[in-house]
Amino acid sequence: PVFLGDDDLPDPKLYAAPFGYDPEEFDEDAFAIVVTVAAYDSDRMSDLSSNCVNDHHALEDILPHSFICKFSSEKFLPLLNPTCAEFRDAMVRFRRITTREGFLFVYFCTHVVTVWGGEGKKSKNPNETAYLCMRDTEWRDAKKVAASSISLSEFVEIMNGMACGRKSFAFNYAHTSYVKPSVFGSKVMYPPGDFLIRLSKL
Repeated sequence: PVFLGDDDLPDPKLYAAPFGYDPEEFDEDAFAIVVTVAAYDSDRMSDLSSNCVNDHHALEDILPHSFICKFSSEKFLPLLNPTCAEFRDAMVRFRRITTREGFLFVYFCTHVVTVWGGEGKKSKNPNETAYLCMRDTEWRDAKKVAASSISLSEFVEIMNGMACGRKSFAFNYAHTSYVKPSVFGSKVMYPPGDFLIRLSKL
């Protein structure tokens, strides 16, 4: 596919099926969520490359394509530049259609940032440091960033609420060079080094 960098190759989506070709029924009860946050309301946050948006649109075409990935359009949820509230509401609605026998694929593209001291002591996860930025994330003090983003703990809780017994995740999450925070710094626009390890264990 073009979005993977093979610009010089024909796009398989444009191929015409041979006469009498039967793509066969896709007997997998498959669900897919594709989330890309490439633009932010805060002028303190850098928008993502247009390639990220192109990837999002390519996945919108490929996943429900009847000859390629064959996900049912009713079981496919694309979200482009959602706010925290929009993301949470969409997940609540999508959760209702998932099944225990199903398979869930999740693609997430955004800034994943590291924040220290963003959670209060009474928080369910007071030691949380990883946050997924949404369109309305405020890049200010630690507590503002935490309150206006989706924490890794919350994301995992949402995903665990999906009934599917099998889940697969793809993250595109490091979009800036690492800049060491100051001695008194409380945040950095770069994911924790153990982000994927922590995700796999939750």
